[in-house]
Amino acid sequence: MSGQIDEFRVWGTPLTQEQLQTWGNEPLDVNAADVKAADLRVYYDFNQNSGNVQDRGANANHGTRLGFGPDGDAWPLSKGVFSLNFSNKGTADVTRTYLANAKNQFRHTNVQMNDAKNGRWYELKDWKLENEVKNGKVTTGACFDAVKNGNFTVATGWDGFADLKDHKVYQVVKLPAGLYSLTVTYGQHDQADGSFLVVAAGNKLPDTDNLSTAIASQRMEGKANGGTNTLHFTLDKETEVAIGMVVNMTGQRIFCITDFMLTKGDFEELQGVNKLTGILAPQRFNAEQGTLFDLSGRRVFETRPGNIYIENGRRVVK
Repeated sequence: MSGQIDEFRVWGTPLTQEQLQTWGNEPLDVNAADVKAADLRVYYDFNQNSGNVQDRGANANHGTRLGFGPDGDAWPLSKGVFSLNFSNKGTADVTRTYLANAKNQFRHTNVQMNDAKNGRWYELKDWKLENEVKNGKVTTGACFDAVKNGNFTVATGWDGFADLKDHKVYQVVKLPAGLYSLTVTYGQHDQADGSFLVVAAGNKLPDTDNLSTAIASQRMEGKANGGTNTLHFTLDKETEVAIGMVVNMTGQRIFCITDFMLTKGDFEELQGVNKLTGILAPQRFNAEQGTLFDLSGRRVFETRPGNIYIENGRRVVK
């Protein structure tokens, strides 16, 4: 993990939806009767400046620091308690603003992808394709399917189509900061297992083996006619992204998409809250990043000339 934890809790009983919504975005009052009744086992709020992690509950399950900075922890300013969203308020359908040719019947060129089935398979407009397989007059990849009501279709094994590995179908768009969801709706066929919905920074999608480099990815699952798969992702600033799917299929398989829908929710960056701290993930194994700490073990983001700091386990003067 490379990030910050603001609070950590362990409960002895399952919480109700009402309890989650009540406690999810604020610190706990450990003496409150309802908190005690819910059997709070561990409560780390990380609101401290040094030392081991203190359990603020009644059980004294204190945490021991292991693998942190050279002289102790990094206890930076917290960005406040949590970001759980229990409402779809403010979500808007922005498909037509940012995606082209995203709904049945999909637009196509006059280029046929498979002459063996004259008049059925055509090249899609507006979608970029990579790693399609060309064999004579048959090109295996995403295409317009006239027989399946003009759906966006990918097939292998049928009609002379080949297997596909890391076949990429995507559009490149510039999106503003926001909370996004990309939803695809299946048509008559849904054999998309092994394929992924993906969004990546830049103008390309990664291969399956490198999906960890993407902003977000979601394995596609068969959901029958009318079923959906959804990929959620967040952008903290305006970003050019490639958005679409990475397809892996073998044998006689086919899936049809009737609709791509992109929705956007408002994004608000949380600012640091005075006197609240969080604990950073251990930095010991990231020496190449040149992480700095002051002599008390706190991580430093801005240095002052002539001061002494810890860098890669050594004292240095900046």
